[in-house]
Amino acid sequence: MRIAGEAITVRPARPTDAAAASAVLRRSIQHLCRADHGDDPAVLAAWLGNKTPAQVAGWIAAPEGCVLVAEVDGMVCGVGSIGGDGRIGLNYVAPEARFRGVSTALLDHDPLTQGRGSWSRPLFDRVIHAFR
Repeated sequence: MRIAGEAITVRPARPTDAAAASAVLRRSIQHLCRADHGDDPAVLAAWLGNKTPAQVAGWIAAPEGCVLVAEVDGMVCGVGSIGGDGRIGLNYVAPEARFRGVSTALLDHDPLTQGRGSWSRPLFDRVIHAFR
C-alpha cells in the first residue's frame, strides 16, 4: 500500500519486532489517547502496564490470533492484532505516522494470506461506517 508517497508494508510481527512494537504502543497511548486517559498517571500506568517488550513478544509468539506491524521505510509505525475469534485487539499508530493511512493499512491487511489468524471484514466495515 502507498499513502502520500510513502509505501506502507504490513506483515505479521516477528519476535525481533517486540521492542519497536512496544514503543509504538506506548507512545501512541501516551500522545494520541489523551482524551481517554486525561494524563491521569494511574490510568496511564494501568493501560501501559502490559505494553512491555516481553508482553508483546508473548502476544507475537501466541498461536492464536495474529499480531501485525506496519512499516514505513523499514521502521515500525503501527501495531495491530486480531484475536483467534477474529476481533480486533490492537490498532495503534506512532504519533509521527498519524493520518498517513497506517491504521487503515493494518485494518485492510488479511492475515489469512499469511496463514495465521482469522479476519472479520464485516467488523471492519462496521467500524469504518461508525466513523463516517
